[in-house]
Order: sequence, then C-alpha cells, then structure tokens
Amino acid sequence: MKSFLAWLLILAATYSFGSYLVQNQPPNRYVWSDAEGYFLYLPSVFVHGNFKDYRVRTKNQFKRFPGTDKIFTKYTCGVAMLEAPFFLAAYVSRWVQGFEDPGFYETEDYGVAMLMGACFYGVLGLFFVHKTLRRHFENPWAARLTIALLLLGTNLLHYMVRAPGMPHVYSFFLASLLIYLTPGIFEKPTWWRFFAAGGLLGWLVLIRPTNAVLAIFPLLYGFTSGKAVAERLLFFKKHLPKILLAALPAFLIWLPQLMYWHYVTGDWIYYSYRKEGFNNWANPPIHKVFFSPLNGWLLYNPAMLFALAGMPFLLKNNRHNGWAVLLIFAFSTY
Repeated sequence: MKSFLAWLLILAATYSFGSYLVQNQPPNRYVWSDAEGYFLYLPSVFVHGNFKDYRVRTKNQFKRFPGTDKIFTKYTCGVAMLEAPFFLAAYVSRWVQGFEDPGFYETEDYGVAMLMGACFYGVLGLFFVHKTLRRHFENPWAARLTIALLLLGTNLLHYMVRAPGMPHVYSFFLASLLIYLTPGIFEKPTWWRFFAAGGLLGWLVLIRPTNAVLAIFPLLYGFTSGKAVAERLLFFKKHLPKILLAALPAFLIWLPQLMYWHYVTGDWIYYSYRKEGFNNWANPPIHKVFFSPLNGWLLYNPAMLFALAGMPFLLKNNRHNGWAVLLIFAFSTY
C-alpha cells in the first residue's frame, strides 16, 4: 500500500505541475502540429466515423489526400491507440453531464485527458524501470535515485506535462515494459511472453520506426561470453514456433494503420513521409546531436552524463547487459 501511494503521489504531482503550467492558455493547446497528426485519429474514428468531417487545426500540415478528399496524416496511429482510453473518458464524461460538444479545440476536457494520459504512461514507465533496477541492486535507494534523475534531470518531464501529444513518453513506457519483461522470456519461455514481446516491439515500431533498434535488447539479453551466441541460436531454434507467433500481435497492432492507409490512399502499405529522410549517412553531425543549442541531447538531459560515465563499467563482463545498451545507444545516435 505504501508503494502504491508513493507512485500515486508522483502521478498526482506531475499532473498538478502540468495543470499549473498551462493555466490561462488557449484551450487544448496540446493539439497542434505533430501532436495533432497523432491525435486526429481519435475524433475521426470515435466521433465522426470518417476522416472527412474532422476540422484540421494545423491547416498547412494536414491536407486532404488527392482523389479521395480524406484528411491525410503522415503520423501513425500508435500514439492514438494509447491515448484512446483517456480520450473516451473525456467524451463519455461530457455526454454524462449533458454538455454539447462544440469541437475538440473549444473545450478543456480533451486537453485534460491528454495531459492525464501522458502523466500516467510516464509514471508507469518509471515504475517498470524501478522494478527492473530492483532486480539488479539490493539497495533500494539506487533505484529511487535513478527514477528521480530520469524524472527531474532529463526531458521526460517536459514530454509528460508540456508536450503530452508527442510520441516520446509513450515510447518510453513501452520500452520500459519490454525491458522489464525480457528476463522472463529466457527464464520461463512461455507462449504469452513471446506474444507480449512481439506486441510491444510491433507497437514501438508503429509509433516510431527507429524504435526497432530496441529489439537488440531481448536479442542480446544475458550475453556473458562468445559461447552465449551459440546458446542463443539454439534457444531461438527450439522456440521458433513461439517466435513466429510473436509476429501475430505485431501484425494486429499494425492492422488499424494498414486499414487507414488503404482507406485514404487506396494502398495497404504507404510510405507517408515521402521525400523526407536522412541525408547525412556519410557524415553524421554527432556533435550537434549532443551539444547543439537547439535540442542538444546532453544540454537538455544533463543527468545522462551519469549514464555515459557509467557505461565503461557495464561493458566489463557485460554487466547489466551493457553491450546491448551500448549498441542501442550507438545506433540511435547514428
């Protein structure tokens, strides 16, 4: 009960902080630009029943697809699927109270729901990080201090309370849950554990394709020597049917997106970013990623200096799956 109340207090504190920051600002200030692209699935599906009647707020970004005249968003629906329970709670609340719905931008309810959802998933992600760390460290304060640094020393809090419509906090939650569940896959490789891992990876990739690098963690989990490679291959061979089953939840998670693409464009698979891509394969500006005044990673996440300083100690004997963490970090940075 004490643990539950402690986590509930963190959730209440983050939500209250977010509510304080947005006072006296326009209604639903969260639904704008990229965040609107993730959000617009919800009113279109649950309220209008189509993608024609949705009133776009960021008009220069979300236009009607040529030939079908339906609102097109290049952003996928993975975030909206996680936002849906909170969106529906706000919608039902207004219906129960008998309020007429003038639009999703003129009422506070949906902004409140979005803020509440981001705080919920952010704190739940911290909860699973804490559970994972308690497996590795006997002293509970090691896990508690890490949680405090993640919440107060990185931009996680910003994405919980200032940009709750963006995909970052939802990726954090799903990744934290995947890492927490990974040991069980190898300790007790049941069908449902593979099923859950496949669904989580599929969801992560749906939210952001670059999240696919997180598959490295379960692939390399528990490696301590070169012999582990052969053992892992034998493990995968033994449980190949379960691995194939893991593709089913990933497909089911992606199915609504495939249906949307077909509904709007006529194609089941559609590359929605078109000409947008990466142009620095041969000369990546890594220094800007870390230190640029505009969103430099270490400038806005100073607590990560502790993580980088500790990385060499993890690589010795692959403590706490240090090599998997390093590879994920390296690929993500590149």
